[in-house]
Amino acid sequence: IALEAHPHHVVRAPRPLWRHPNILIIVAVALGAYVGWLNPPLGANLKPLADAFIGFVKLLIAPIVFLVVVTGIAQVGDMRKVGSIGVKAFVYFEITTTFALAIGLLVGNWAQPGAGVAPPGAGAAKEVARYVKDGAPMSFWDFFFKLLPDNLIHPFLTGNLVQILIIAMLAGASLLALGER
Repeated sequence: IALEAHPHHVVRAPRPLWRHPNILIIVAVALGAYVGWLNPPLGANLKPLADAFIGFVKLLIAPIVFLVVVTGIAQVGDMRKVGSIGVKAFVYFEITTTFALAIGLLVGNWAQPGAGVAPPGAGAAKEVARYVKDGAPMSFWDFFFKLLPDNLIHPFLTGNLVQILIIAMLAGASLLALGER
């Protein structure tokens, strides 16, 4: 229900608590934990529902990131301001990442997860070897050229967010260069 306080300003009634997204998320997590605690087999059988939800979230990440970056760059209106914001965001990212790594190291050294767990058996050696092969070292140029997308569709299909960000920055800069339309 809209209440008019001023001819050009509409005041809306507050949203009910049960329609607030954060409340709904907390309730859903609590219900999921309760079902898993109360009836573990039922919780395990609901895994396809959880997998479908994660799939839908992953489906939306790439277009959301692309559109937010493109519109953000286009709305700023000046490439110098975009660069300044980018540098500030990078510094903020580095500081918060360093802080998170420090917390992780402290908690890991304090809690010592995995202490007392037996090492994997001989059968796990093949699986470990596969991951070691996949993580083979690469040169700087190999790394650099993996960042660059080879077409506009592939990063969206594979979910490669770094390549999506590069495409979005180029699209935003292109829109900015077009000027006011």
